[in-house]
Amino acid sequence: MIRLCTVSAIALAAGISVSAAGAATLNVVCSNEQVWCDLMAQNFKIDTGIDVAMVRKSTGEVLAQIRAEAGNPKIDVWWGGTGDPHMIAAAEDLTEASGVDTSQLLGWARNMADMTDGKAIGVFAINYDITLMLAMEDMLRQFTATEMPNMEPERISRNVSDLLDELIDQSVAIVGKPVALMTKEDKVRAIHFLNDTGAFLITKSGDKVCKFFGISKYTLYSYIDEAKN
Repeated sequence: MIRLCTVSAIALAAGISVSAAGAATLNVVCSNEQVWCDLMAQNFKIDTGIDVAMVRKSTGEVLAQIRAEAGNPKIDVWWGGTGDPHMIAAAEDLTEASGVDTSQLLGWARNMADMTDGKAIGVFAINYDITLMLAMEDMLRQFTATEMPNMEPERISRNVSDLLDELIDQSVAIVGKPVALMTKEDKVRAIHFLNDTGAFLITKSGDKVCKFFGISKYTLYSYIDEAKN
């Protein structure tokens, strides 16, 4: 399994596996800015004496890589980037708990660790509710608009695969949270939307939906029945 840790250099040292700690080089993939990746690698070597082989990739690229290498992992630590891909990897059991003590972290960081059984550790996030600001912006735009908005025709999907992807994206948007954070009720709501929009009329759509939401075919059918009731 791949060792996942998204914390500071000191905690990173505490989070690596015994085999990785005894190795000559720690293989790290970093999803942060290059300057931060380099700084982390340098500080880690200073603190531990262990060389770091650092490669920078986006979180999407890393998630795809660890899925492909699930049977023969090449990475010791995945550091940085947005939280959702890390939580998805944890939910798919592609990563291991770091063992880092999170008791002194902020509440949201402890929640992230709890939700992933310690497999994903967050150290920095800024969340600000801009709902009212967006509503005010929209209201002001209506009062100050001098031209008619450019109404572009709705994009039509060229194939059923694209259509299914769009419907799945819409179902996630309706729920308002990533799959990794969805409760059973959230998933039922998303499945209900997909069923109402005819998504399951598309060939093999059930397999794709099950894989996306991390559920079995049996669970999918039970969610459809539950949504109908």
